[in-house]
Formats: sequence, structure tokens, C-alpha cells
Amino acid sequence: MFNLMRTYGGALLSGLAAALCFPALHWYPLAWVALVPLFHQCARKRPRQAALQFFLAGWLFHSIVLVWLTANVFWAGAWALLGQQLLCVYLALYWAAAGWIWAAIRARNATAGGALLLAALWVLMECLQSRLFTGFGWCALGYTQGPDPQLRQWAAVGGVHGISFLLVLVNALAALGIGERLRRRARLLSAAAVLSVAHLI
Repeated sequence: MFNLMRTYGGALLSGLAAALCFPALHWYPLAWVALVPLFHQCARKRPRQAALQFFLAGWLFHSIVLVWLTANVFWAGAWALLGQQLLCVYLALYWAAAGWIWAAIRARNATAGGALLLAALWVLMECLQSRLFTGFGWCALGYTQGPDPQLRQWAAVGGVHGISFLLVLVNALAALGIGERLRRRARLLSAAAVLSVAHLI
């Protein structure tokens, strides 16, 4: 059990933390650090390992955020639970694809596979989720920041995915800053700067 938690604990913690940023608890400030454990754990993983970590985080995240779908159990029975879980697995595959691509690029060039790339991949993932096969865009990370009057103004510039980009960029900079000595101070200061400037402007 300890080995399992050491291997997958970061992914599960990020999935849980990201879900807590949505209603009903809506701990939206947590979104600025919720994905740090996942990104930190996957920064040096092989693509297949990173994909699995991202998949687990995405599965737990969607299982919690979309728990309201299980209310259909009252008229659909166990099929409602199965349908909810199939949807969660399907959506988690997008997370897995983003993790695989990021790790594959980092394996070839760690500089190219940095925080900016991960934030861009996350936005691409959310856009595909919201458009492919009729789309399912309800779980974009940017929606968590609705109660933040300063930050949500960015939606006028980049939509909800623009806010997701800022959130993931800060998470990725913090994760890479914590995990790697090289440019640690620059990354952590950059994370703080993005967080501050996003609110001040």
C-alpha cells in the first residue's frame, strides 16, 4: 500500500485537489497549486508512466466533479453508475494524452518541454474535450475562478481556456521549480509573478 501511494499518491492528490476547486466546496484558490503534485511527479517520468499518472488524476477528478450524474441511479439503476464511470474514463484519456505528449517532448528536450508547453497542451486538451464528439466542456479548470473578480476579467481576452492557461502555467512553474535545482528561483519567482500580474492587470 505504501509503495502504491508513493507511486500514485501525487496523481491522486492532484485529482482530488482539483475537484475540490469546483462546487459544492469551491475552494477555488486551491486551483493555483492543485496540479503541482501531478506535474512534479511526472516531470521525469517516461511517456507511458506519465500518461498513467495523468489518467489516474483525470479519472479521480472527473469522478468527483461529475458525481451528480449518479443521481440518475433512481430511474436507470446501476447503468447510471456505469455510464458515469465510462464518461470519466473517456475524459481521463484526454489527460493521459496530454501527459504522454509532455513527457515525450521533455525526454528529448527538457527545455522545450517546460511549463509553457504544458500550459498550451492543457488548453488544447480542454478545447478538444469541449468540441470532439459533440463535446463535454463542463470541467475546464478555468471555471473554478468564477468567484475571483480580478482574474475572471481575463475571460474577455482568452475565454475560460485562457484562465486555465494561467492556472496550469503557475502550477507547472511551481512544480518544476520545486523538483529541479536548475533555474529553481527563476521558476518560482515566475510563478509568483504570473499569479500577481494576472490579478493586478
